[in-house]
Amino acid sequence: MFPIIGGEGPGLGHIAVRKGALRFAGVTEGLAAQRFFAAADVADAQFKASALVIEVRILEIPALRIRMLWLKGQRGLSRFVSLMQNVARNNEKLEVLDSVRDHIDLALKLIPQRSFASRPKRRKAISEPKRSSR
Repeated sequence: MFPIIGGEGPGLGHIAVRKGALRFAGVTEGLAAQRFFAAADVADAQFKASALVIEVRILEIPALRIRMLWLKGQRGLSRFVSLMQNVARNNEKLEVLDSVRDHIDLALKLIPQRSFASRPKRRKAISEPKRSSR
């Protein structure tokens, strides 16, 4: 992933490795790209003065609709910035989180409880009528 700056708004370019070669894989624009850059700014402000080496990753759990900027540091240190918050509409402040556990727990609570009907009973095989012996 690489930043695209300029134009109407920020974007993210995507590349993929296919058969050992890099290939263009698409562009993300709009709110998703804006959230990514806002999260990167928050992370940069938090760790700018730090001597830690931070690897930036994306943590995505599609089934729970969770997407985070994952700041993976040395010695097991991990911090997260939510990419799901809508700063522009809700005036929510992006912050660096120590864990994603609260987000996962909330997402699990919001999944509707599914009622699984019991399997229908199998019908007994219809046997051929007994033939009378003459």
